[in-house]
Amino acid sequence: MRRCPWHVPPPRTPPSRFPFATVPLLTESLKLSDSTASLPKQRDFEVPRVFVSGVSAWTAVANTAAATLDAIVSGHARWSKLGGGPSSAYWAAQIDDFDAKQHVRPRKALKVMSREIQLAFATSHRALRQAGCVDELGKWIGDIPPARVATVFGSEMLYAAEEMADAVASCLKEQPSKRDPADEGHVSVGIDRFGPAAMRLVSPLWLLKYLPNMPACHVGISIGATGPNNTLVLGDVSGPAALAEATSCLQRGVADMAIVTASGNRINETRRAYHGDTPWATSTRRRDEAGKASREGVIPAEGSATLILETEDSMLRRGRVPLAQVHSVVQRFVPSAAVLETRRRKANLETHGRGSVAAIAAATTAALRHGPVDCLVSHASGDPSIDAALQQGIQQVHDINPSRTDTNPASTSTDSGPEIIQPMDSIGHCGSASGAISMAMAVAWLQRFAPESGGHAVAISATAEGAATAVRFASAVRFASAGRFASAGGGES
Repeated sequence: MRRCPWHVPPPRTPPSRFPFATVPLLTESLKLSDSTASLPKQRDFEVPRVFVSGVSAWTAVANTAAATLDAIVSGHARWSKLGGGPSSAYWAAQIDDFDAKQHVRPRKALKVMSREIQLAFATSHRALRQAGCVDELGKWIGDIPPARVATVFGSEMLYAAEEMADAVASCLKEQPSKRDPADEGHVSVGIDRFGPAAMRLVSPLWLLKYLPNMPACHVGISIGATGPNNTLVLGDVSGPAALAEATSCLQRGVADMAIVTASGNRINETRRAYHGDTPWATSTRRRDEAGKASREGVIPAEGSATLILETEDSMLRRGRVPLAQVHSVVQRFVPSAAVLETRRRKANLETHGRGSVAAIAAATTAALRHGPVDCLVSHASGDPSIDAALQQGIQQVHDINPSRTDTNPASTSTDSGPEIIQPMDSIGHCGSASGAISMAMAVAWLQRFAPESGGHAVAISATAEGAATAVRFASAVRFASAGRFASAGGGES
């Protein structure tokens, strides 16, 4: 048979790079009953181990992962009131110490970067510096070919409130009320004015600043990475889902390193107005003395986090000590009651069906089936409905095996289970960055508090619609102590 002149046969995959190498790793984690006993086991063929070689986070309380963890453990928070008048003001956790000009190279790229893109760029390059791959100016100095570097990001819908403000303002006009001519305070919007106003007042490049996939594009272009590039927009679980895809890229042999970043912003007023399904906080009270979640709602915030993943072979070639090992990744989706009954409301009630108990329980059970953990990073945010789903889901896991987890996700007691930390108590809800920040906190906890014999930490994330993820990390102490890796990686800078 004659082939097309432009046909290029695909390269043959060596046995050690089996194209579906991730399936046994994940199916073993998901094996919850005897009905899956016929599935292949992980050791049927070689599955490359995946390690974390760099981690970075930027939140309202700190600009490094380690400092953010310290703030969370100590209960430190930095919230302020934003908005206009007393009726429109709201509590938020805004980043005040971020200067994009100090972190984005080249600076001319700032004109096509929204704040979310800038934060993602900053944390990505910080993590790359920790992994020993870029210099202070962001130039690639790693010995990994750029074609073997993947960029898999988590993101969300970005809103251009400030870009449209002048154009919308020019469309407003006051006119007397038809019912009461004496009332001159009535304001209407002249839709017919918006077209000419937008052409005159909106930047021609505004769209490039707000495309969800642009953070991955900018980071990839900045280091010349031509490996797999993708962006997942899945709400709070965007970061963990991106890590799952990046792990698949490494285990299938299509990349040696993967940059996993997620940035998000819940402070944007357009987002707050458009999505009426989140109960926002009316005060800064977080937890009472009994450790139960307050019913004051969610603190909107902004932030970004990055994890650099590498295969074991790549780290051995570069002589780097890993920060942690990606032990398993579990993803589940069971529609929540709010989705099934189409009643997406934002009242501060546990019964409003945001969050899926079944999905959270399934993901947590799969992540814990390999044994107990030392730290559990919770997704409790102040939303009473999702917090109740988290508590019920983890309670179901506790009922199955009490030795593997605590009963109360709001408790920090370590007497009957792992230490449980709740990042959103300090940093607020960062949207699609929340799951990535939880993973960064799990890695930072293993570095800071893991026992000398090694330890495990699980980061749980969930959405109001019914998605849930559980990412389990293992301490890399045993690999470093065994002499498999030559030199330690630097700290985050």
